[in-house]
Amino acid sequence: MPSPTGYPLAVLLSELHAARNPSWRQQDADSPDDVLQCPADINSGVSLSDGTNGRAIYTQVNVYLRRRTAREAVISFPSVDNTATYTLEITSPSLNSSPVSVNYVSDASATAAEIVAGLKAAIEADANLTAFVEAEADPTDGDRLLIRGKIGDPSASPGPANEEHWIITTLTNSGGTDPNVTADAISCDTVVRGYPGGHPSSSSTSPNPTTDYTADTDDYGHTWWRALDVETRPGLLAADPEGTYVSFRGGVKEYKTAAYARLHVWIKELKTLSAEGSAIGGQLTLRTPDVWIGPCFRESLPAV
Repeated sequence: MPSPTGYPLAVLLSELHAARNPSWRQQDADSPDDVLQCPADINSGVSLSDGTNGRAIYTQVNVYLRRRTAREAVISFPSVDNTATYTLEITSPSLNSSPVSVNYVSDASATAAEIVAGLKAAIEADANLTAFVEAEADPTDGDRLLIRGKIGDPSASPGPANEEHWIITTLTNSGGTDPNVTADAISCDTVVRGYPGGHPSSSSTSPNPTTDYTADTDDYGHTWWRALDVETRPGLLAADPEGTYVSFRGGVKEYKTAAYARLHVWIKELKTLSAEGSAIGGQLTLRTPDVWIGPCFRESLPAV
């Protein structure tokens, strides 16, 4: 395909600069742990190339801390014990930070599904909790309990339905191993890096900025990945100034990427409220956010 000139070139450039047609790719959808570390090599992240249409001039980065609008937690039970007391305590600004505790005592032939049903019923029987959270057996696995913030009337009693900041402050099993919980993070940092495109000039000798270097091949001992932005975390969180702060609402940002062949997003500093971390830290896993990268291509051709 010949390179566009004249009017076709003007149309191509105007479409690329408008950046209205992102081609969304989930970074490492088959290996989500990769977004929790810096780029490993030249193949990390997402390609910004659209084949014969060149690289994206602008690229969108979209980070989702939650699967849904409201905060969600999934509780699992590594130990199922007979005649044991399972205790769940939740705290929320809706309750003026006063925790509400519910219990379920398992029978002589306990199963995880029974414990899920028992704790669900206990939550639904407490008006303080049902004002702002809801519970159900996980649709993908009935042996797990799913708790989600409820989106509702901000004037509801005993306080506004608060889908944002509820936390778990007690999660115990009196008969064995305490339950585990995987929950949405409250915030994170992102470090966005680009890998150079283009080519070395005719006068260049070494190094080649489009070739990945490793520590044992030459004196450079690094890759060519470079951070595209560095921002200070807000307020009292400014102890770690590397990266862009993203709240529980998620975030989207546009980067000028004309000079780059690939983009990589590193999720750092996954956080919950300190009260939850100190209370159930050993039982708690914060869900890895979804990272979508959208190189913006021309609009008059099919997406790739």
